[in-house]
Amino acid sequence: MKQIHKENSPSEIIVLSSNSYEVETGEYVNPFGGGLFGFVKSLEKEYSYVAFKYYDLDIYNNTGTSDKKYLQELISKIDTDTSAAVKEYAYRNGTRYSKKIFPCDLKDEGSGLVQNGTYLIFGGLGSVGYDLGGYLL
Repeated sequence: MKQIHKENSPSEIIVLSSNSYEVETGEYVNPFGGGLFGFVKSLEKEYSYVAFKYYDLDIYNNTGTSDKKYLQELISKIDTDTSAAVKEYAYRNGTRYSKKIFPCDLKDEGSGLVQNGTYLIFGGLGSVGYDLGGYLL
């Protein structure tokens, strides 16, 4: 990163992890990869001129083994990916998934707060809890 920052030139960094997220119900999840994704998101904010892509791979084929041919097939799919809009992918059993956000219409049903109710406020975000408590009083 120091060299990229020094040159200040547009670059692309591809980050790979293995089974960091559950895409299909019941699959094995490696909890250590989630921290890597958070680190990449931080780098993305700091180095805005660098394009980051994050791939979460299922490195084990359907037989539960990780053979060279299967891994080469996964890598070839990454090499052919030219989409700039999507930056997060997961591959499971040869299928590519991407994270998408869709709009949702919410009904206005009030705040859900009850007058003279009892509320436990906790946090650690500075004065958010204090301000919320003041509002409730």
